[in-house]
Amino acid sequence: MSDSPSNPQDVLDTAQGPDGETLTLHAVPGGFEIHADGQLYISSALRRSERELANVGMVALRDRNDITVLIAGLGMGHLLAAVLENPRVVRVDVVEHSSAIINWNRSHFAALHRTAPLDDPRVHVHQMGLSAYLRAFRYKALPTVQLEDSGYLAILLDLDEGPSHLLREKNAELYSEDGLTDLEETLRPGGVLALWSQGREVALIEQLKGRFQNIAEIVIPVEVPASPGLDYLYRARRRPPVHRTRAQA
Repeated sequence: MSDSPSNPQDVLDTAQGPDGETLTLHAVPGGFEIHADGQLYISSALRRSERELANVGMVALRDRNDITVLIAGLGMGHLLAAVLENPRVVRVDVVEHSSAIINWNRSHFAALHRTAPLDDPRVHVHQMGLSAYLRAFRYKALPTVQLEDSGYLAILLDLDEGPSHLLREKNAELYSEDGLTDLEETLRPGGVLALWSQGREVALIEQLKGRFQNIAEIVIPVEVPASPGLDYLYRARRRPPVHRTRAQA
């Protein structure tokens, strides 16, 4: 987040965030901004690599027509909209902790898209933290979420500015060994985990190597003020199950 001047006259709504912060929604020329405790949090004008993140998560699944996706972090709906453009996606579960961001996507942010992403019948929204969702999913405590082979084919994370630049301190547990286990177990074998970062995450690459395969780091040029000009996308695939022979048993 960065400091940003605000004009009280352009405030459309105010709400409390999940950590007690004050969220204000501002109308700005050509779009919207969300401020958290007076600092710029999300801007529709500062686009990062949402479309590239969606593509990275989908490319390994190009031969499938039954793609199920878990998205963590709704933002202003750009990543979700990019995923929904793929007709082979049959279901998207969106985990977003902030009720205000969900409500603003249903109202104000719909104007940013050709069709409102949350109106798509393939989309199911869950207001909760991702760690809680993953744990509930693994222990089958989400009766409305029934997936073939008990897992997603893609998980796309757009929660923080990277594991080293958290927007919520509680998200640190996602990048712990327990958190990576939850992510791994929520994927089907061969499923794809992809996430966005504003900087290079060398430690994350090593963590992923310990449990996933086909690790990739993709560097995307971006035009964002006060940014080094590069975004980093990380992709990994869940390994297939190990079939033990009788001699190994």
